[in-house]
Amino acid sequence: MGRWKAALALAALSSAAVFSAAVFSAAGARAQSPGLMEQMRLEALASQIQAQQDLAARQAVIQQTQIQALDAQLRSQRALAEVAAQGASPRVAPLPPGAPALAGGIGGYASIPDAALAASGARVRAAADNRR
Repeated sequence: MGRWKAALALAALSSAAVFSAAVFSAAGARAQSPGLMEQMRLEALASQIQAQQDLAARQAVIQQTQIQALDAQLRSQRALAEVAAQGASPRVAPLPPGAPALAGGIGGYASIPDAALAASGARVRAAADNRR
C-alpha cells in the first residue's frame, strides 16, 4: 500500500507542477509581452472580419446567380408568348343573322366559271406569244 500512496502523491505533485508552470508561463507571457496579446486579439478580429467578407461574397454570388436564372426564365416566357401570338389565327367576326352567304365556292374556295377561266387562259397565252 505504501507504494501506491507514494505513486499517487508523486502523480499529484507532477500534475500540480505542470499546472503551476502553465499558469506562471501564461502570466509571465502576459506580463512580459502585452503587445503579443494585443496582436493575437487583432489577428482574431481580422479573421472574423475576413470570414464575414467571404460570407458576404458568397451570398452576392448566390443572389447574382438567382437573378440570372430569373432573367433567363422571363426571356423564355416572353419568347414563348411571342411564338404563341404568331401562331394564333385571327378572329373573324361571325356574320349577323340573315346576312347573305359569302360569294364563293364549296369549302370556302372561290369558284371561277369555266368560260371565264378559258378566256383568261387565252389572254395569257396571247400575251406570251406577243413578245416584243
